[in-house]
Amino acid sequence: MSAIKLPGGCYRYFQSVFDKLLCMAISVKLSKQTTPWFCVFDFESILKKCQLLDDPTMKIRFISVHEPISVSVCSNVSSELRKPFCIIDENPESLIHKLFQRFDVIRQQMVLNAHSRWGNVFKRMRKFLKKRHRVVLQAFDAEHTIPVKQEDTANDPNSGNVHKERLLTYAAKRRTCVSRDPVFSYGLAVYCEFYTYAYRMTYLTFNGAKYDIHLVLRSFMKHLLASQSDKESD
Repeated sequence: MSAIKLPGGCYRYFQSVFDKLLCMAISVKLSKQTTPWFCVFDFESILKKCQLLDDPTMKIRFISVHEPISVSVCSNVSSELRKPFCIIDENPESLIHKLFQRFDVIRQQMVLNAHSRWGNVFKRMRKFLKKRHRVVLQAFDAEHTIPVKQEDTANDPNSGNVHKERLLTYAAKRRTCVSRDPVFSYGLAVYCEFYTYAYRMTYLTFNGAKYDIHLVLRSFMKHLLASQSDKESD
């Protein structure tokens, strides 16, 4: 018998996003509960001689450094993009820029594939949220009365502003009522989680954690952050 004791005494199964969809009466075939697309890239570099530092305290002196000169990338998102695409550029910044341009092409095709694979799921989720939104608002309107303009203040010049403020307050309460509804909030959270899952691209690289990514880390992060900021601005 194992001496290892897990917290809680047993293994706890975590729900996947497809398990959560069942709570919305939406079932997805087991064959479609995975993301089949991925992108693979691999860098090649050369040894470039570097300037030696005349420092007598240094125990190790580097005579050359690795510099990336090419990268090959391919993906299974389509038969055309499955063919290896080689980019050659001695400038690391330019090399990474061209690589991210290729990533964009691959991702655009992946988005089309994901929409074709799970478009019906998104449609059913939006239908569920719209229906729940309508039900909550109908229940709210049944319990509350829409503010009407008072006849005795019709001649008051400020009555229009007061009535407008009451209508705005009423509309704000309706929105708050929907956002606080547990069923609608849960459905919206699942929708966001599934959206992130469906349109997430998987990137693979050969020996990347130990070598390739460190080789181009500075330029890679620069373009990655720039790409994310562009998507947020859009």
